[in-house]
Amino acid sequence: MIYVTTSWDDGHKLDIKLAELLDKYGLKGTFYISKNYFKEERLSEEEILSLSRNHEIGAHTINHLDLTNIPAEDAKKEIQQSKNWLEDVLEKEVSMFCYPYGKYNNHIKTTVKESGFKGARTTKRFSTEINDPHEIGFSLHVYPFPFRKMTANRYYWRYLFQPLEQNWEGIRKFNISFHALRNWLGFASALFENLKNDDSIFHIYGHSWEIDKYGMWDDLERFFAFVVNDKNVTYATNSQLISIHENFNLTG
Repeated sequence: MIYVTTSWDDGHKLDIKLAELLDKYGLKGTFYISKNYFKEERLSEEEILSLSRNHEIGAHTINHLDLTNIPAEDAKKEIQQSKNWLEDVLEKEVSMFCYPYGKYNNHIKTTVKESGFKGARTTKRFSTEINDPHEIGFSLHVYPFPFRKMTANRYYWRYLFQPLEQNWEGIRKFNISFHALRNWLGFASALFENLKNDDSIFHIYGHSWEIDKYGMWDDLERFFAFVVNDKNVTYATNSQLISIHENFNLTG
């Protein structure tokens, strides 16, 4: 059995397209939304409400600031006010939080807990289990691989091998074959195959605006189709995954 969850950051309008793709394949998403990020391109409150009918909405602060680099009282406001805002929009509890830029420390984590969040997602790579619900990592990033790009058709030559470098620890840990490293879809499929028989968590994470920028919609859909073809899968939102972990002591 493998437990599949997905999370998507920032609240860009392209999240609607992403949600439609998730719906097509019966997958569940947790969308972390920042109130003032992207401004004109952010989801409207009506769109957020619509998105919440099939998916989970999580908080991502008001202004998408590095919480470790602002006064503690300001960080507390960013965290609490983002929860209050979304709960006003949705008229229900918002139990999940995501640290902007993946930046947090023990004080920030404590503030998130005290603000009433059940859990929080980080940007820790190759996570296949939950050890701390307020430090949830991800397994797979939807991002160009093996070479970094500036756009769908232009490579970022200065940092060309950055995706390989960032993922090298996981490539070795999970014995990903050289053949699978030819592109993102091959890498993603090999990682899923490696984990699916271990009662692991497979957490897909990304940004809809990056998927669009780098022309990854087709690859993402092909990967979703690959995942749902496996019958030994349980789909969950981020908060549902925490509940599964708490109830069954799930470890990868």
